[in-house]
Amino acid sequence: MLNRTLLRQETARIVNEYRIKLGKQGKPLSYAQFAWQLRTCVRKNGLSVSYQTIKNWADGIHCPEYFFITALAYSASEGSWQKMLALEILESYKRHM
Repeated sequence: MLNRTLLRQETARIVNEYRIKLGKQGKPLSYAQFAWQLRTCVRKNGLSVSYQTIKNWADGIHCPEYFFITALAYSASEGSWQKMLALEILESYKRHM
């Protein structure tokens, strides 16, 4: 059974770490910019993500849908931060199943 509480907490940690890494001058990348960069990877699959969704992930309110993260992992360029993010979250899904 999937432990959603632990998955939400771990997803929040991962998303916030990436926002900090990608930000400039000590400020995390905005939710809108983060969402836009993810959206560019998955829109060819007919998927999208909003800044509100990213904020919910970062705050530990919701975790990403497995289908979305899988699509991101397949769509993102090899070695991109988007692919690495997706793979880390998929690994978290695996640990908490």
